[in-house]
Formats: sequence, structure tokens, C-alpha cells
Amino acid sequence: MIELYDDKPENLNCSKNVNLEATISDRMEIISTECTNKMIELAAMMIKDAVGLMAAEPPCSYAAVALGSMAKLEATPYSDLEFLFLIKEHTSETEAYFEQLAINVYFLIGNLQETNLKYMNIEELEGWFKDKSKSGFKIDGLRANAGNIPTGNGKPQSKNKYICTVAYLLGRYRHIFQNPIAELKREDRPPDLIGDESDLLAYVRLITSPCSEGDKLFRQLEDGIRDTELNDERRNVATLVLATDYCKHYIFPYMSLFNGSCMDVKSEIYRFPSMLVLNLKILQSVKSSSSWETLQQIKDIRI
Repeated sequence: MIELYDDKPENLNCSKNVNLEATISDRMEIISTECTNKMIELAAMMIKDAVGLMAAEPPCSYAAVALGSMAKLEATPYSDLEFLFLIKEHTSETEAYFEQLAINVYFLIGNLQETNLKYMNIEELEGWFKDKSKSGFKIDGLRANAGNIPTGNGKPQSKNKYICTVAYLLGRYRHIFQNPIAELKREDRPPDLIGDESDLLAYVRLITSPCSEGDKLFRQLEDGIRDTELNDERRNVATLVLATDYCKHYIFPYMSLFNGSCMDVKSEIYRFPSMLVLNLKILQSVKSSSSWETLQQIKDIRI
């Protein structure tokens, strides 16, 4: 028998709803974790195959590191692959090698024929094809507003090129984390706070590394992110984000779930709790490796 959520406003916090929410949360954690692990396995296989296509061995130790939903253990079947190459030393030789390696990975993923053309941002094909089908396993994209991948979005001015040493990436993360900036999120919305690059790097997860030295690089990055000091500026921004972005702009669509109304699933159901948990993690100074672990630690703090 399927239990129905009691959507009467006065009953939203009743024991039946609380128990039902806990059951749904537990199931979602299991599903998301399994999906994430399988997608990381696939990404690791693609990267290893791409290395085999290179004319030379990697010039230094490295680790391929997942960002975004995969790093949070929140991946769904249609999540994109956001990742970086963490390298032991950065030279013109190593950058050229890992740029080519990244491109090989993109082509291998594209050849699965699950990636919409828009992700490849090929101007000559614009207007010829309409991408209406759901996209499967894909990289974050080479579009101007995307590119959380080793080569960035392919533009010379791309700021998100992720072929980095641990020292460089940690320095970049800490500077942004401790110096948050208020910006306009979208033109059609009032001024609020946009998620910055430190949100993307808040969680990291190892995809693959060819040796123990690469594993060590990843652990240094993960430990450095966890140990970054929380200052008043970031604490104030996290508080303001919760008050403006989420309490005012996002209303979780309880009613829409039952009356058949249309909703934006990504922003109203997926992104809302994900970013909410991230800012609670910041305010509670939680050291965790996934959103689910953050939730559990926050529960423990409350108890």
C-alpha cells in the first residue's frame, strides 16, 4: 500500500509526514550513491582508455577528480560529468599533455552517442539539428556558460580550466571561499548571491589515478578543502544566501506534487535541497565528503 503525503498546511510537520520523508531520504541516498558510483566507474574507464590513445605516458603523477553532483554523491542518470585533472607539476609540457588527454575523453564520451549536440557547441551545426531527446552520459559542456572540465569551455578567456596542481587549486579555492562576492543571479530576479566557484569545489571525489602518488595528490586536495578556515565574510554570505535565495525565492512545491502542476524539477526539487545543505554545512562547520554525510552530521548536531 502506498502512503500518501498529508498536504494540508496544518499537517505538513505531522509524524506521518516526517516518517515518510525519512523513508524517501533513505531511498534517495541509496539510489544516488549507487548511480554516482556507477557513473564514476564509467568515467574512470573512459579516462584510462583515453590514456591508452596518447602517444606517450603521462609526464607526471595525476588524479582525475569529480566535481559537482558526482562529488556530492547526488548523481542522477542524466547528470553531466564535471571533473578536473590534478597534476603534480604544471609546465607547458604537462598542460599540453592533459589538454589532449581531456579532448580524447570528450570524444570517447561523445562517441557513446548519448550526448546532445548542444553540449559540443559546434557553431556550424546550429539550426540544423534540434536536441529534444534526453541526454545520457556527457561532459559538462563546451558552451559559454558551462565548462567545468579540464579545458574549460574551449574559449581563450575561459576561467574554468581545471588542469591544476594542489597548491594552485587550494589557493584559488581559499581565496574565493574567504572573499565571497555579491552578484546578480539572473536579470529577471532581484539582486541576490550567486553560487561561486567555491560551491563547485566544496566536495571532491576521486575518479581514478594511475599510482599512489596520484592518490596522495587527491588526499592533499580533499584535506585542504576540509581544513579551510571559515571567516566572518563567508559565514555572513551563507546566512544571507539562506535568507534570500532559498527562504524567499525557492518554495518547495509540496502542492505541485499532488495537483499535477508543472514545476522546474532541477531548481525546485533538486538544486534547492542541494544548495541548502551546502550552506548549512558551512554555517555548522561540518567536515564531510558528501551531501548525505553532511545531513547526518547536522542531524547529530541537533540531537
